Amino acid sequence: MKKQEFYDANTEYYMVSVFDNDRVKHIRCPFRTKKEVNEWCEAVSTNGLYANFQVFNEKTLDLVSKYEINDKGEEIALTLRQAIFGNVYQRYAERFKAGKTSRTLGE
Repeated sequence: MKKQEFYDANTEYYMVSVFDNDRVKHIRCPFRTKKEVNEWCEAVSTNGLYANFQVFNEKTLDLVSKYEINDKGEEIALTLRQAIFGNVYQRYAERFKAGKTSRTLGE
């Protein structure tokens, strides 16, 4: 049975991003704990199916920067999460931290 868990401000979270060579797709797992990241590290190191394993601190992904969007010098402010992963993950992060959605654990 899958367990639902809501945001805990006292927990340090990470985003895991990895490419699955077998299924030919990226796997992105936001808001993982250090224990879960360690489990991913073990799985990736013992399984040749994964490539481009990356781990990002969620607090770092919240940092806002300005990005030039055209030749006229117009800028837009984005979080690092938006710049790297897009708005889908940004909206999920906002909802998760606001307690409006949970993350699924287990199988």
